[in-house]
Amino acid sequence: MEANDQTTTMVTPLDLNQATYEELEALPFIGEVLAQRILDYRQEHGGFSSLEELRDIPGIHQTAFEGLQDLLTLSPPESPEVAFEPPEQPEAPQPPLPSPEEEAAPPEEVAPPEEVAPPAAPPAPRP
Repeated sequence: MEANDQTTTMVTPLDLNQATYEELEALPFIGEVLAQRILDYRQEHGGFSSLEELRDIPGIHQTAFEGLQDLLTLSPPESPEVAFEPPEQPEAPQPPLPSPEEEAAPPEEVAPPEEVAPPAAPPAPRP
């Protein structure tokens, strides 16, 4: 298919970083081959950062570039997703280290817990 040289009536400019193959192919001066080259370039470079980058695509000559400028717009290129990293939390304060005297002292003996006797059983009923 030959490049589409007819003028296209567009209500709003086409976003070069979001346009589909079909939308690009419908533009004047762009046919099947250039539409695919634009998509390939966008994929390889992570999107267009300026309309001037269209000139880097083989087959887009000066006349085509000038005719396309008013039909295109540019959203920021998609950036790779960045994993969310929560802000660093300050470390909990550590208890102070024992002094050499405390380390040398024998450990305090802790008394075992008191045993609690189970409650007494109620008296048996009389016959």
